[in-house]
Amino acid sequence: MIEGVKIIDCNVIPKNNGNIIHHTKVLEPSFKSFGELYISTIDKSEPKFWKKHKEMICSIMVIRGRVKFHFFNDINQSENNQCYSYINMSFEESRKLIIQPNTWFAFQSVKPFHESAILNLASIEHQDNEVEKIPFSKFT
Repeated sequence: MIEGVKIIDCNVIPKNNGNIIHHTKVLEPSFKSFGELYISTIDKSEPKFWKKHKEMICSIMVIRGRVKFHFFNDINQSENNQCYSYINMSFEESRKLIIQPNTWFAFQSVKPFHESAILNLASIEHQDNEVEKIPFSKFT
């Protein structure tokens, strides 16, 4: 995985009538601050734009379907530093991604799902001037 992206297994508490999955606790090292919590749906025919947050830390979990996340790091490129990576994730895996500022990322729903959804616990509230966006075809 590239620098700026971390994969964390979420704690799952099995219950007879449905499991409890912890996304984030205030004392865990990956939690920095709370800005907003939102759900983003992804249509299988349309990948989301590449985006790079300047300040926001994203803590993302797939809550429906299967999603392919693409990552690109245009900072500190060297022979020892990987600049592109991807990962497929689904809700059943009970994992989350921590994406640090200045890391380009994009995501798309993976077949056979018509629509997938992610939950993002963002460290700050969304601000248009805090994020850069470019078309999905730029790095892929």
